[in-house]
Amino acid sequence: MAAPIFQVRNRMAAVGWGFMAVWLGMLLMFTFIMGRDGPHPSQPALLQQGVLAGFWIVGLTVAGHVLAKPCTRLSVDADGAAQLVRRTPFGREVETWPPGAIAAVEVREGKDDEGDPYWQTYMVAQDAAERMIREGRDPEDQRALAARLRAALRLG
Repeated sequence: MAAPIFQVRNRMAAVGWGFMAVWLGMLLMFTFIMGRDGPHPSQPALLQQGVLAGFWIVGLTVAGHVLAKPCTRLSVDADGAAQLVRRTPFGREVETWPPGAIAAVEVREGKDDEGDPYWQTYMVAQDAAERMIREGRDPEDQRALAARLRAALRLG
């Protein structure tokens, strides 16, 4: 791919990766302390071990979901070819589209986990494959990004 004329990154997933690293790190420390010193005498041992096991079950389940979300980088070169790189802590995937293979760039309104408005910018290929490019709370920022991406891709 030639030198990009347009690049956009979405690093929102890295926040979740960091949180899960702290969560699992603390859980590992508490498990080590309980293994080394035994349960605290103020509470029943089975209760403490059950709570710790519950935190491990929740932590590993959530970690599997969070660590699978990728950070992305979209690059568009001068002739309109696009390349999307998706990275997770466990790997990297690269998709490329030749000039003219992208049909549309769309900004979609949705809601976050708390019900507040949240916008996502999608790139739609000619074969109807959709890829999220960026997300955020500012609709004007998403619309401006979509306009710049359309111009780089020569979508009119």
